[in-house]
Amino acid sequence: MANLFYELGYFESAEPDLMEEFLMGCTNDPLFAEQWHLNNTGQAGGTVGNDIRTCQAWNITTGCANVVVAVLDHGLEFNHPDFINISPISFDTENGTTPSVVRGDHGVPVAGVIGATQNNNLGVSGVSPEVQLMSISSSLVLAPLLSQRLANGINFAWQSGAAIINNSWGSNSIEQQGLINDAINNAVTQDRDGLGTIVVCITHNHSASSIAFPSNNPQTIAVGAINRTQSRASFSNFGAGIDVVAPGVSISTTDRQGALGYNQTVGSNGDYTPVDGTSFAAPQVAGIAALILSVNPSLTQQ
Repeated sequence: MANLFYELGYFESAEPDLMEEFLMGCTNDPLFAEQWHLNNTGQAGGTVGNDIRTCQAWNITTGCANVVVAVLDHGLEFNHPDFINISPISFDTENGTTPSVVRGDHGVPVAGVIGATQNNNLGVSGVSPEVQLMSISSSLVLAPLLSQRLANGINFAWQSGAAIINNSWGSNSIEQQGLINDAINNAVTQDRDGLGTIVVCITHNHSASSIAFPSNNPQTIAVGAINRTQSRASFSNFGAGIDVVAPGVSISTTDRQGALGYNQTVGSNGDYTPVDGTSFAAPQVAGIAALILSVNPSLTQQ
């Protein structure tokens, strides 16, 4: 109608007055207002707009269940109330068996950044809340056979259909790095019918001018962290090989339930926590990759 009015020649201009959701209301999760990395309105002195633009992205897609994101970490709580999208396929690298188990506090917050359930009037929202999360559990302790176990986890993930693998771990002290590099190289060249799995890694939290293994493998996406004001997070490694940065300070996400995890408050208030680190910047990138593949699954890893 606006075009018709304009083409009549009787009006200087004509344009539709569209009804749009106000960005603050783009999800009903009660802790969304704290998730400045998703929508920075200046919370706690942050820079307005210094976020990853999820409200705008969610107008296009919130992800789809055909995209599987593997979380190689301490393992997920399958019964967490803010996860309804965990894949039935899982693996524990320590025992070499399924299902995965919870071996620490780190995996649940990482996974929540990627795919916590949205619009359920509960907790937080993930970046890509409609994707499937695949739990690959590991102790992540520097010990004999660690390299082989982590490589096994990567191989299990891509061979089981993961389009993206998030690795919020790393260390230059890991021995037999070739085993892990081989697994990464297989993932990015062989999975998704040759299109390649996306492998996301952290640069690490030592404020060093070099990035940590395995993010220094050029076939990974190496992720550093920024704070609320568009500056490098003080802990984030930087330097040659870094690909991208994402928010990594005071990231509100899921936690192990009740008195477990980082927030040891008894009851449902203990199911969520703010966390710092490149570990929580990387899963934002994994979530963004999941949104992209949800729209165009034919894209290659590159």
